[in-house]
Amino acid sequence: MSMPLRRLLPFRLISSATYLFASAAFSQISPPALEPQGDFFRGFEKLEAEAAKKHLEAKELYILQGMKKDREQAVEIWRRLALIQPKENAPGLNEIINQSALNSGEFEAARRALVSLGILSPDSLGFQTADLESVVWQSPQASFAVRIVDFNENNRFRGKGSGTIFSPDGWVLTAAHVVANLQKPGVQFADGTASEVTQIHPGPFRADLVLVKVDRRTPQPPAMATNQPSPGDPITSISFPRACLVPVRAKGNLNKKAHKEGQSHYETTLSVLPGSSGGGVFNHMGELIGVIVMGLKKDAKTDKIGTCQVVPLEEIQAMSASWKSTKPFAVEEKEDWKEKSIFWAERPTQDFEQALALLDSDPRKAISLLEEAFDEGNLRAGYLLGLLNCTTPKATDEDKKKGFKYFTESSEVMPASLTFCGLMKLNGFGTDTDVKGGIKDLRLASDRGSALASANLAWYYFSGKGVETDHKVAMVYANKAADAGQPLGITVKLLGLMFDLFSFDKSKPIPTDGNLKNTFMDTSKENLKSAKAVEFFKFCGLASKQDAPLADYLYGFCYLEGIGTGQDSEKALPLLEKSGNKGDVAAAIILGSAYFSGKYLPRDLSKSMYWSGKAAEKGKLNSKVLYAIAEIMTKSSQPGDFLSPRSLGYLEEGSAANMVQTQEMLGLVYLDGKLAPKDLGKSVSLLEKATKNGSQSAGAYLSLARVEYEAERNSAK
Repeated sequence: MSMPLRRLLPFRLISSATYLFASAAFSQISPPALEPQGDFFRGFEKLEAEAAKKHLEAKELYILQGMKKDREQAVEIWRRLALIQPKENAPGLNEIINQSALNSGEFEAARRALVSLGILSPDSLGFQTADLESVVWQSPQASFAVRIVDFNENNRFRGKGSGTIFSPDGWVLTAAHVVANLQKPGVQFADGTASEVTQIHPGPFRADLVLVKVDRRTPQPPAMATNQPSPGDPITSISFPRACLVPVRAKGNLNKKAHKEGQSHYETTLSVLPGSSGGGVFNHMGELIGVIVMGLKKDAKTDKIGTCQVVPLEEIQAMSASWKSTKPFAVEEKEDWKEKSIFWAERPTQDFEQALALLDSDPRKAISLLEEAFDEGNLRAGYLLGLLNCTTPKATDEDKKKGFKYFTESSEVMPASLTFCGLMKLNGFGTDTDVKGGIKDLRLASDRGSALASANLAWYYFSGKGVETDHKVAMVYANKAADAGQPLGITVKLLGLMFDLFSFDKSKPIPTDGNLKNTFMDTSKENLKSAKAVEFFKFCGLASKQDAPLADYLYGFCYLEGIGTGQDSEKALPLLEKSGNKGDVAAAIILGSAYFSGKYLPRDLSKSMYWSGKAAEKGKLNSKVLYAIAEIMTKSSQPGDFLSPRSLGYLEEGSAANMVQTQEMLGLVYLDGKLAPKDLGKSVSLLEKATKNGSQSAGAYLSLARVEYEAERNSAK
């Protein structure tokens, strides 16, 4: 390598790592057992099998006469009653008090038998959950647990689900899907009596919740929690699985809060059975925190469900805050209510389920089936049709318009569809550009629970696109999306926290093109160790665990630069590499720079080229030039090897973009003739541009190049 070229290296192209970090980031966008508790258990002699076939009074007599002091056998009887670990050919109370064979009078006789056994208190079918370790089953305070039943034409009823008293004037809380298909819904109380439902009050728009009204006074409801539960918290459910007359307690833990298509739910380890839907879920203080809506991982052999989803506390709180201010439906209007409920819009139908199974193998057939399901009123099919029409690589303008139509027609009920309507209006995708209408749709979708809408609103308020820049409003939406676990929302919140940490001027929009000229970056040591920096570092860690976009990169960079924590390159490297391997350009930029400079990591030009090359493939010009510089430094120790066409192309691209130092470097490469074929004409042209653009050193080299170029031209004559 010639002396001028040696003197120019290391190249002054690389800015501070913190600047690159911010610039790159802103340009990216065993199941628990139901164990009987308490000292009320008294043993039973053998219950003869024929007892189950006799008249109820005879059954009651057999039970009462069979009481002994054998606790172990009593526990086994209770387990059979609670549908836990049933033994083949063993008669149990489940057979004796099968609700499908009892009217309300017969039920009362069975209830008296259970009271005599000590299993029930005189005025309750249930128990209190105030202490999970020592449940008091006889407590009269547990009479809030009720069964949801369906009356037939003979005024007999069958148990269909579970519920919890919500208000003493006759309102009961349950899951909406429990009530939706009942011909004549009713509620059965602790005293064995049942009343027909007269009114229905829908829950929050996106939630599988409903209040049903019976015309009678009811026992007091349980207390509602005021604090949100946390992952790992112990919880208890009370429900009536498989039409069981006695409420069954299931213990478990809250795994996490999840979010899908505009709906939040708790994922729990509660073990439930069919019929548990609508049952209440309680914290360790016996306070209501949720409602069972869906069981998961069903075991085909035992019919037992391993985990369940629970409508979260905030949905119940929202219902509690608003239900008295809106008019309920009369039970005769149940069909009108269903059609406006999201749980009904997303109900599984045969066409819909078949379509999902065929999406990969036969997409045309799948689309046809989805269209049939949509015509039947399954609005989730409309949402999927919108996605399928808009997101295929070869989507035509007509496809996009069709997709927008499906989103629009399903948007009244589906928050996810409304979100896409807003985004398509904002971007003129499949419809005319309508910024005002798009923002309006996103706001409504956010209010209805779409975390994706909240995340996008946060970004628009941060960037000032479509709305006036407002960082406070942006962070409200970012927090809303992040709290729901929405990955984009978490990332937007991260960028908001980062901008708040580094920028003094909060009136400026977050730059979305990586241009930070209008943003003052406070990279002082004091700021990097401030309380804001610590908050940013901690949230980066939480976001990284949730695998949010850019989270690994930002978390790694905190360790690399010591932002809110001690500087630790060993912890930074795997996080940055993980992020870079996932395609995060920002991480690739930083790794390319760090391996080149040797400031944070040992200098390794081959690794610098690897990571800079990844960023270069995504169009990052600085990384393209850095890739070429790293190759120049590598080839300088290998005489006779020219630069690759890739590197020369990158240098040409940087020069064409008026990067002064790149013009100077490429001019010297062509002047030197060791890393590329000597071309004095190109060298002079490039050095002239660099000199004109303000490089003093380029002027000195230009004189040398002109002398050689003139001599070459004269010799050619």
